Amino acid sequence: MDIEEKAGREGYGPLIPCNFVSSTREQKELCVNFYRTKEGILKRGQLIDSGPCSAHFEVYYPNDNATNTWIVMICHNPHLHSDPQATQTPKPIKDIFMTLLDTLEWRLADTAPRKIILDSAFMIGLRKALNWNGLQDPSLSDLHPSLGNVDHVACLINKLRLDRFPNGTGFEGILAMVEENSLLPPGQVYAMSELFLRTTQPSIDTSSKRIHRWQEFEIEAWFPEYSRSVVIARAFTTSQSAKAHKFLFQQIFAIVEADTGQQVQFRHIHGTGWDTIIADEHRGQALDWLKDKRSAENSILAAIYRPLSKLPVEVWKASPNTTNGNEQSH
Repeated sequence: MDIEEKAGREGYGPLIPCNFVSSTREQKELCVNFYRTKEGILKRGQLIDSGPCSAHFEVYYPNDNATNTWIVMICHNPHLHSDPQATQTPKPIKDIFMTLLDTLEWRLADTAPRKIILDSAFMIGLRKALNWNGLQDPSLSDLHPSLGNVDHVACLINKLRLDRFPNGTGFEGILAMVEENSLLPPGQVYAMSELFLRTTQPSIDTSSKRIHRWQEFEIEAWFPEYSRSVVIARAFTTSQSAKAHKFLFQQIFAIVEADTGQQVQFRHIHGTGWDTIIADEHRGQALDWLKDKRSAENSILAAIYRPLSKLPVEVWKASPNTTNGNEQSH
C-alpha cells in the first residue's frame, strides 16, 4: 500500500480517480486500468453510461457537389465528457502503417502486433515517420491512438498478409512456394545442399509449433565463418516413426546428391563428412536409443563416455551437446 500511496501522490496508480472514457462503438464493459476498491480489492472498474450528451451537430451539404466540395458542421452546446480514444485509423495514417509493415518482407508471414515493435527495420521506419528523436523507441499509439488497440493492429496485419501471401502461411502456402521455386532457372533456385555437405556436426530436432497437426523436421549446423547457425534442411511430416525418418533422410540425401553431384558421407564410414550427430528425441525415441545401446555390452558408455567412444578428442570436443540452435530456428 505504501508504494500505491506514493504512486497516487505522483498522479498514477490504482488509488487515483478513474478518468477513462470509451466510446459506445468499442462495446467495453470494464475499464482498462485496475483500481483499489473500498474493500481493498484490486480490480478493473465497471464502466457506466454517461448519459446523453448535451452537444449536438448540424451538418450542411452543398446543393451542387461539383462546384462546391465542402460541407459545414456546427456543434451546439459543450460536451459533458472528455474525448474517447480514437478507434478508427485515418487512411493517410493507415497508408503509412502499411508501408512500414511492408519493410518486414518475408517476416510479415508470422509477425504479430507485439513482434513488430521488436523489429529494428520497422522501428527505424516508425522513427522516421514520426521525426522521433527520443532516446526510447516510440509506440504504435504515437503514430495514432487507434493503433494502441492490439486487435485492430492484428486486423491490419492480417489484411496485408493475405494480400502478400494469398495462399496463406500454412502448409498450402509452402506448397505454393515450392511450386514457384520449381519453375525458376537452376541458378536461381534456393538450395542449401552445398552447406549441407560442408557441415560436420549437425543437430536435429522436430517441432510441432509451426503447422497444426504437422511436425517440422529440421537439421541445423553452426558455421564459424558466418558466426551463426544455419538451417540446412527442413521438412514437414505427420509421423516420427523409424520408417518415416528413413524416408526423410533418403529424400534429403537424394536432393543433396542431385544438386551437388556428391553423396553425404560419414566420418566413421568414409573417413570424412559428418563427425557427430546430435538429436533432440521424444520419450519413445529416447527409450529406443537406450534399448539399442543396451543390446551391446558397454555400448551405452561409449555413447556418453569419450575414452570408450573411440572418437578423436578434437571431434568429441567440437561436437555440440545441446540442440539450442534448432530451438531458436523453429
